[in-house]
Amino acid sequence: MIKLPQGKSNFRQLVEEGFHYVDKTGYIRVLEGMSNSYLFYMRPRRFGKSLLVSMLMHYYGEQHRGDFERLFGAYDIGRNPTPLANRYLTLSFDFSGIDTSTRKGVEAGFLRNLLEGIQYFLLAYPQYFNAEEEQKRFEKLQNPVDAIKQLFLLVKAKAPDKQVYLFIDEYDHFANEILAYDFDYFREILSTQGFVRKFYEAIKTATASGVVARFFGTGVMPLTLDSMTSGFNIATNATTDRWLGAMMGFRETDVRTILEGIEAPPDKFDDMLRDMKVWYDGYRFHEDSEEPLYNANMVLYFAEHYRRNQRYPQNMLDGNVASDYQKVGRLFRLVNPELNLGVLQEIVGQGYTEANLIELYNFDLAWSRDHFISLLYYLGYLTLAPSDNFSKRFAVPNYVIRELYFQYFLEVQLQRADMDRSALNLSSIGSALALQNDPKPFAALLGDILKNLADRDKVGFSEKHAKAVAVAILHTANVFFIKSEYPLQGGYLDILLLQRPQYRPHHQMAIELKYLAKKDEADLENAVREGKAQLARYKQDPQLASLERLKAWLLVFVGNEPRAWEEV
Repeated sequence: MIKLPQGKSNFRQLVEEGFHYVDKTGYIRVLEGMSNSYLFYMRPRRFGKSLLVSMLMHYYGEQHRGDFERLFGAYDIGRNPTPLANRYLTLSFDFSGIDTSTRKGVEAGFLRNLLEGIQYFLLAYPQYFNAEEEQKRFEKLQNPVDAIKQLFLLVKAKAPDKQVYLFIDEYDHFANEILAYDFDYFREILSTQGFVRKFYEAIKTATASGVVARFFGTGVMPLTLDSMTSGFNIATNATTDRWLGAMMGFRETDVRTILEGIEAPPDKFDDMLRDMKVWYDGYRFHEDSEEPLYNANMVLYFAEHYRRNQRYPQNMLDGNVASDYQKVGRLFRLVNPELNLGVLQEIVGQGYTEANLIELYNFDLAWSRDHFISLLYYLGYLTLAPSDNFSKRFAVPNYVIRELYFQYFLEVQLQRADMDRSALNLSSIGSALALQNDPKPFAALLGDILKNLADRDKVGFSEKHAKAVAVAILHTANVFFIKSEYPLQGGYLDILLLQRPQYRPHHQMAIELKYLAKKDEADLENAVREGKAQLARYKQDPQLASLERLKAWLLVFVGNEPRAWEEV
């Protein structure tokens, strides 16, 4: 079996220890062919940015010249290298892992990470620098701007015929965390006199003097770019460049190769690929992309678990990835919560929304829905989808992200209904449906939420809203694979609950949910009759008829009260 590089971000280690590598080296030619040598490139967390930076550093660093064939010979760029291979002194900074809990700690952490990168740089080139002697001088410096300026002066003095290729990984990680809780400090560090702005001004000066020849910075969001690049305004944001769209992430052919490499059983291969596509695929970073991309880390997590255990993981989302994605609630409270929650309602209701993509954020301008939707796109919560409109269409990329939206949507509804999430046993609701064919606990909770929402807001709720809350409960119960408004012969089934492949056999369920306002209570009998007829018709559809252990239920609410539940 192939060795899967889950969690590996060092290119040399990956190659020398025989890990499988999805070849992205051909993009080196694309990068070199761009008119600007100074680039920023954004992708969601856990998408492979650090490995890309490591690959580029090994390709361009002159210290790796003797290992070129061993490192790159098996890959695209090794068979046809560019003239710039192993030409530069490569300098790298990583600004993740900075303590942002205090203002003092932020600048100290930034300086610490900067000095660490400088130390690695000095050690990598002993023919030019006395690392031990120089490091003592750098450790006496008290701020990041002095440190980076001193380094560039040292390069010019000790290696005057050499140029630096500067890489910054996770350039915005610490700033994004600060933004979530201290907006004033966020603006301060990026202001004209802020240390971050001054740091990038020093880099710009080094490009003008010829010390820094090329620059490649990765991050997640462009929130800091407008303020920051006012000091480094020679850089290009290449995030949405069509020809760099697949520089990170896996294509379906890559996923097939991985499944073959872990010896997925032939009789299960197509089902596994289909399930992985539903859960992990769907990312487009340009609306004209030839095909959507899989999240690489999610694919490797699944494949490694299956390789070891010969079965699906109990949780289809890697816990390390989940910790990043489950911060979605913090985003919806950013700047204009009411506007953001309106976007949430739209996404939950139809699975997509439309907006204009914001490529630079200027916090002197009013926060709009375009800003928020673009933010969700950069974080990987939405992705570009084909559209015939003048604005861009942003869709939920896959089932992992869909679940997170509905789970947060339920949290919002519970908060507005003054209900305690910790007091609810949602897993028991899922178990009652799956194991006991009993929808009553589910219907009772849905009724309680709708009633409390109506009492609090003094308004009624439509059938559409009731269905959204119902689907959110089921997603949070985390038992079924859920499809809503599922197309069948003669109409659309409200909710289809399917067995997840990692669970033992249990009931699957077709639910038709109807909602009547209190004033329409006289229509209850008609609603029941209509709903039963719909379910009877849907059950004849070959898609449902082929499902094992399928149960069909009609639920009818009147004035937020469950008044009928009948199995059909």
